[in-house]
Amino acid sequence: MRPEDFLELTEQILDHHELTIANELTRTALLYQLLALLVDSRNRDLIDHHHTPPHDYSPELYVEHALEYIHDNYRNVRVSEVASYIGITRSYLTHIFKEKLQVSPQEYLLTYRLDQGCRLLRATGLSIQDVAEEIGYANPLTFSKIFKNTYGVSPSNYRKQYL
Repeated sequence: MRPEDFLELTEQILDHHELTIANELTRTALLYQLLALLVDSRNRDLIDHHHTPPHDYSPELYVEHALEYIHDNYRNVRVSEVASYIGITRSYLTHIFKEKLQVSPQEYLLTYRLDQGCRLLRATGLSIQDVAEEIGYANPLTFSKIFKNTYGVSPSNYRKQYL
């Protein structure tokens, strides 16, 4: 970061010295920008000196946010998109998933999709093709093969067991 960036933000904070709510909010916003510049500057220094910058949050928090994102978007999400969304690398996401949940993000996503498929098979009259599409499988045959490999029965036989 350029020293001028820090100076400019400091001057803007000082320019909004009048006691008004708008100025108070502006000073607060500018202070947050200044703090963000400092953190970013430190991380860039670490990278320039061939160190890995620290992760900003705990692994538990990253996993929690990844799970929320997966649960909201499981139909059409890839693991790389989950990692990108929460701001970490795919390899770090895989590492913390295995550490905290004992499964990879890919395995978790597959299991979650199939759990949702089971729920739909038990609770709805949707066709196997519609269930497959609903949980993110464009090809119902792929869904059926994965389902049978996981549960030992086809989706239609699974449904019959619960009727």
